[in-house]
Amino acid sequence: MFQSLNDESATDTRTKSANSGEKEIQTCLEQYRRTLRIDASDTQTIRDAYKQLLQKRVLLETNDIGVVANIQDGDICASLQHMTKAARVDPASSNTWAHVGRLALLAEEVPAACEAYEMALQTCGNKIEYWIALKGLSEATFKAGDFETCLRVVDQAIALNPSFEDGITMRNEMENECNRM
Repeated sequence: MFQSLNDESATDTRTKSANSGEKEIQTCLEQYRRTLRIDASDTQTIRDAYKQLLQKRVLLETNDIGVVANIQDGDICASLQHMTKAARVDPASSNTWAHVGRLALLAEEVPAACEAYEMALQTCGNKIEYWIALKGLSEATFKAGDFETCLRVVDQAIALNPSFEDGITMRNEMENECNRM
């Protein structure tokens, strides 16, 4: 009975299984990060990417079934409610707030998107999270018509990434709008 606990082949099998699980988690995380970088206006690509990601075994075993089911069914509002609950459970997670912002934009709940991206900006821990929060907040404030905040956020984003085309486009549109007045 104790022989199997001390058996090297059993240890090797457990180690290989753990390494395989960690590799699968890492792969999912990389795919998830790529999904976050998809332009928010490309809703079909976002839905397809999430559906593909949600087929991963590790996520099916660990993800909130409400979010999974609602995204697969295309119910963005229900997914937004679940993701907002998740953000309240872990309010220090910039990624979760960014997801709330993205879902809020998809649900056309612009004020909620602005608030979520503000929280993502306040809780970001690295440049990638900072970039995602700035990009999302620039889009949300632009859609909200808050051009003063949008311009400030766009300038921050362009300082981080001078080739931020969406930001440059938004800045030009805001300048054109101001010139018309």
